[in-house]
Amino acid sequence: MRWLPLALLLAPSLAGAQAWQSDKGNGTYANPPLYADYPDPDIIRVGRDFYFITTTFANVPGLTIMTSRDLVNWRFVGHVIDHLDGLPEYDLKKGGAYRKGIFAPSLRYRDGIFYIAVTPVGEKTRIYRSKDIRGPWAMNRIGEAAFDPGLFFDTDGSAYIMTSVGSDGTNTLLSLDQDLRTVTDKRVVYYNRGAEGSKLVKRADYYYMFNAIPRRLGMTVSRAKSLFGPWETRDQIDDTAGGHQGAIVDLPDGTDYGFVMTDAGAVGRMTNISPVFWKDGWPVWGTPQAPGRVPATATKPIQGQP
Repeated sequence: MRWLPLALLLAPSLAGAQAWQSDKGNGTYANPPLYADYPDPDIIRVGRDFYFITTTFANVPGLTIMTSRDLVNWRFVGHVIDHLDGLPEYDLKKGGAYRKGIFAPSLRYRDGIFYIAVTPVGEKTRIYRSKDIRGPWAMNRIGEAAFDPGLFFDTDGSAYIMTSVGSDGTNTLLSLDQDLRTVTDKRVVYYNRGAEGSKLVKRADYYYMFNAIPRRLGMTVSRAKSLFGPWETRDQIDDTAGGHQGAIVDLPDGTDYGFVMTDAGAVGRMTNISPVFWKDGWPVWGTPQAPGRVPATATKPIQGQP
């Protein structure tokens, strides 16, 4: 048998291959915007710019940040950390770091400073801060290990972290000092069976808390007029309808869009972007014509971006 170079053997299959393009060029987009493993997303808007941060596990450089003007076309900003320390396994000492590292970072902005809350497996919660989204980033640790921390700044500037662990579902609210270095109060504010991945936003008179429910690959939203409750909860979507961990982000015109991850087999966990509308004070994923699901294609949130 004559042996052929691998490139020649692959040529017929590669000839028809195309890179995934979410932006269809006609004012619409297809999900997911990023056809790759970008799990546990958190997205904020500062002015006209959206910023996206994602889980990087024990990989370095870590804590990937991207930016967009329309939630569809994204470009890399950079990474927050060059080296992950804290456990010897991160340097392949005393074994490897599989299923360790950084999960579910929370990105927020207050008074000209970007903040990231993240809890590496087996460590206390870290707070990173920078005046520039490109860094450099300074870091301090707080005295708690907040699982999947949901960092939140209230309208008066006060700082909080909501945390819950899916094996239980107890939502615990940590109050932080102004500089996010000390936990000043810790109290259980709600129980939502199986909840984790807490994310907090405020709209009008209500606080909204989004939680992943891993046991059924779903997501709930809870609302209250105080962070300390009482909270009421409704089911949102699940992986059959578009995803199971995420929240909402506001557009410059005041409308909201949702971001949520979905398990995609060998590809990993991909992030979908979805229209969101409001009904009776509750967010509903999708459109009034097709509520309760993330659309495969939709009108771009913001038109005119390349």
